[in-house]
Amino acid sequence: MASSSLGAMKIVLLFMIVTLFLLMKRRSLSIRAKLDDVHREIALRERNSRVGRKFDG
Repeated sequence: MASSSLGAMKIVLLFMIVTLFLLMKRRSLSIRAKLDDVHREIALRERNSRVGRKFDG
């Protein structure tokens, strides 16, 4: 009796750990995508400012 409840507890714990891991992975992927967008925006602004200086000079 005690061993079967212990096994069920282990399964539930494993399921919770896997769910947490997947949630963290999804969150980090979305954060990484946002950072990529920010870096792309910064690069575009730098390029545009360089082009503007070239045409001004």
